[in-house]
Amino acid sequence: MSDDETLVLVASGVVAAITLWRALVPTMSLSSLHAPTATRRWVWVAFALALVVVHGTLATISASDVRTSVEYTFFYDVMGLAWLGTTVALFHLLGLSLRDDVLERRNPAALAAFAGATIGAGFAFAGGNVGDGPGWWCVVAASGLATILLAGSWLGVHLVGGAADAITIDRDVGSGVRVGALLIAVGAIGGRAAAGDWVSLSHTIETFVVAAWPALVLVVLAGAVERVLARGVPSRSSAVAILAASVYLASAGVVVAAQGLPA
Repeated sequence: MSDDETLVLVASGVVAAITLWRALVPTMSLSSLHAPTATRRWVWVAFALALVVVHGTLATISASDVRTSVEYTFFYDVMGLAWLGTTVALFHLLGLSLRDDVLERRNPAALAAFAGATIGAGFAFAGGNVGDGPGWWCVVAASGLATILLAGSWLGVHLVGGAADAITIDRDVGSGVRVGALLIAVGAIGGRAAAGDWVSLSHTIETFVVAAWPALVLVVLAGAVERVLARGVPSRSSAVAILAASVYLASAGVVVAAQGLPA
């Protein structure tokens, strides 16, 4: 491992420790009066699933010099932890807070959306590890594009359909489930778009845009669904939420399967 990689490993460990400490310690320190045990468990499940996505990708379809090396797999696992912690902090700034909305306010709608954002971030980071490249900065650039798309989707579905208010203020569980599924779907599509061998930054951006456009269609569709449901359709119906969530996830599955692994 080179000097710069050692520095990045240490920096990733520090960032992961700080961000995940701030994110996850409240799940253990807050009393059950503030945060029900089931809620805290689901938060941990979401993080665990995101880590399974990251490590599973690293161990199976990442660059050949990564998946065959315990040292480099560990390197990117630690970077993935830092990435997840940073994404949690980013969504806090964008109005979806683990501590405030999920734990202290015991908002099940926010829990569903937060879980989707966390798992989506796992897909976004994992995708950037698929394909060969000269160094860790290629992963940062590619996964960064996917994560920007993920965060932009949260903002977009709110701008079009007011989803953030429905989730954090109105506590609409149906909206939380739909948006959570959307964020997983966007993370998966963005992760696939971020995959591929590194040629240059401009090439990475170009191929990302070409592969990721279906995510924008899903965001517009989801925003329209939230807008329609906000006008009087029974948005809290579990059937409506499950149907919409299934459509988003199935659409992402079709897109990723159709595009396949990068050549």
